[in-house]
Amino acid sequence: MLVVAAMIGGTTTPARAAWQAGASVVSGSLTMAQVGSRFAAVAGRGAVAANGASWSITGLATAATGYVDLVNASTVPARLSLTVTAGTLVGVSPAAVCSQPWNTTTGACPGTATQIGLAMVLGTSTGGHSTEALLPVAGRVHLKASVTGVLNTVTLTAADVVPRPAGDRTTS
Repeated sequence: MLVVAAMIGGTTTPARAAWQAGASVVSGSLTMAQVGSRFAAVAGRGAVAANGASWSITGLATAATGYVDLVNASTVPARLSLTVTAGTLVGVSPAAVCSQPWNTTTGACPGTATQIGLAMVLGTSTGGHSTEALLPVAGRVHLKASVTGVLNTVTLTAADVVPRPAGDRTTS
């Protein structure tokens, strides 16, 4: 035990530590961190599944464009990823990511746009996208998907969320 004393007029008086003043107790509930993501429709065509785990757009003899965000629904920063599946679409990627919210009027990305590359396997094109950095709680990945042709479908499906690595949890 450490005792700190001050000399006043030849007598010794114990110093009072700031943490001793007015004893108070702070309490709160202990909660577990939760990880997850969900799609949120922004504009245009397309529909989010009831559980928020996927979004799809279909074009039947017409062109259609939809805008959707993949939202970090976790209670901690996390990396988000998604899979793109396209049926009967050949030649171009039907989905792109923008570093800022898409301009849904002009279809332009006001930041940096990245096409999601697809590979054709047995008549279905698939590809994926993952965030490079951790997204904060409620952080968003801004997506745009388009379909053209007689019958085309693009589906975006959220993948498992990857929280901050255990060794990195001591930094903010």
